[in-house]
Amino acid sequence: MTVWTPEKKAAAVLKRAATLAAKNSKKSPVVLVPSPPVPPREPDAPQFIIAVDWEHLELPEAERWFGKLRAELDKAGRILNQRHSEPQFYPCKTCGKMIRDGEEKGRDNSYINPKTGLSEPARLCNEICWEKYQSKRIEERRKRNERERAG
Repeated sequence: MTVWTPEKKAAAVLKRAATLAAKNSKKSPVVLVPSPPVPPREPDAPQFIIAVDWEHLELPEAERWFGKLRAELDKAGRILNQRHSEPQFYPCKTCGKMIRDGEEKGRDNSYINPKTGLSEPARLCNEICWEKYQSKRIEERRKRNERERAG
C-alpha cells in the first residue's frame, strides 16, 4: 500500500500533467503551473491566498484583476495608515482629564496599578496634578513603612 503524502501527490500530478502535455503538444500548448504549498496556519486565523496565473491570463482580464487588487490594497493601506496615526488619549491619574499621548506635563513610569499589579505609566495633565500625585505617593510610602515597622 502506498502512503500518499502531499509532496508525493503533487509530484505524481505534475508527472501525469507533463505526460499529457507532451502527448497533446501538437493540439494546443498547455502549461501547468504547480500551486505553491499552503503554509500551516492557526485554525481561527484569517486566510488570504491569491492564486492567479498572470503569465497565461488574457491581457484585458489580467489588467482588470490587477486594477481590482491594486484598488483593494490601496484602500487597505490608507485604512491601516489612518489607524496607526490616530492619537492615543489617556486619563490623568489625579483628575481624570483626558491627555493626548506625548502632551502630558508629568509622567511616572514606576506606578503599579493596584487592580492588576502591573506597571503602567501614570500620566499627569499639569503641575498641580503632579504635586497632588507626588503627595499621594509619599503618603502611601509612609503608611507602607509604618506597617512594616509595626509588623
